[in-house]
Amino acid sequence: MEIISFFSFKGGVGRTALMANLGALWAALGRTVLLADMDLSAPGISCSDLAGPWIDPKAQELGVSDLLDVFYERLDPDRSTYDFLPPSRLIREMASPVGDRWTGTGRLYLLPAGSPRFKRRDGVEEGLLRAVPPPQGRADEPPVQTALRGLAQEIRNDLAAWRSPLGRALDYVLIDSRTGVPELVDLSLGYSDRRIAQNFR
Repeated sequence: MEIISFFSFKGGVGRTALMANLGALWAALGRTVLLADMDLSAPGISCSDLAGPWIDPKAQELGVSDLLDVFYERLDPDRSTYDFLPPSRLIREMASPVGDRWTGTGRLYLLPAGSPRFKRRDGVEEGLLRAVPPPQGRADEPPVQTALRGLAQEIRNDLAAWRSPLGRALDYVLIDSRTGVPELVDLSLGYSDRRIAQNFR
């Protein structure tokens, strides 16, 4: 499984369109692709007409923001412990852009942005979402950063273990990051295998 983050320093440059089209192309070529919408302020791909039902019916309307809500609700900064809602429980199917059904074994899935009610918890500084440490960690990092680093690795492990309804593992996870460098960009870019910057029209 390869994770590729798409980001830009301004809006309207085609970042989401590039990601979605690349995902659809790879799915048409037989790959299993997950589009992860981490742009919580403008979740474009989550509103796509191609977004189909949640694979788990209990996950209706849930996504990345809800995953973070659970993470912060259960976080105990004093003990560096955390828990989270597995992202594989929140995956939706996506229809083929050239017809109702996919041909062959390729499929496109979506991890949506989720509900807009995401809120930072009391005692968690706003800047900590912008300060996700590198995978190896930092000296004297606060417990919340240690937990965020662990969360990123657990998300990766969960998605790597997931199997589609066809029994296939994910080949690619494509992450749509928010414009600029706030919030989840560090989380997605810090743990991606590749990064694509879209800064032109």
